[in-house]
Amino acid sequence: DIPSIQQHDQYINVWDCGGQRVFLDVLPAFLTSRTMFFLVFDASKGLQDKITTIWNQKGKSTQLETLNVSRKDLLVQWMSCINATLTKRAEQFYKAQHPEC
Repeated sequence: DIPSIQQHDQYINVWDCGGQRVFLDVLPAFLTSRTMFFLVFDASKGLQDKITTIWNQKGKSTQLETLNVSRKDLLVQWMSCINATLTKRAEQFYKAQHPEC
């Protein structure tokens, strides 16, 4: 006899923050112990290039502004936000498991 395998529905939620700085404030709400985070960027552009915000409305791209921040700066901000949030959660978990500390 082959043992039966229970099947469970699997779900995935995908959140695209588009690299905009405004989403740095809400990012911690999405970071959990089960979060898989992908940081994607356009490597064909220089890291020192300034960020240009582009909105796509009804199939037409509209350039709004060039920010005074480089791609590298924005990548570091995203990674720092993720690191700070996960470090804080790890410390909270440790303290919960070791209340004597």
